[in-house]
Amino acid sequence: MVYEQSDQVAGSGSHWGYLSILHKNKDESYVKFEGTNKMAVKEGGTWEVSSEGKLQFTGGTGKFKNIKGTGNYKGKTTEKGSIVSWEATIEY
Repeated sequence: MVYEQSDQVAGSGSHWGYLSILHKNKDESYVKFEGTNKMAVKEGGTWEVSSEGKLQFTGGTGKFKNIKGTGNYKGKTTEKGSIVSWEATIEY
């Protein structure tokens, strides 16, 4: 589950939010994130939003109760969907 707030003016801006990751064993880990985004309108009216920022693991349930860590992410969103890649160092 993702909760995100974005503020954009003239095609660029910032965003922040929270993410809950559900693991196979039904435990969850919680992440907060914040970054920047930029929108580009392409020929034919299609569009693409690029985003990047920092993330922080803030806790969780079960074996992830005490998870801690930080990392970075980059993403792209189009009218067809979104893809985000991230890298983090964590301890739990």
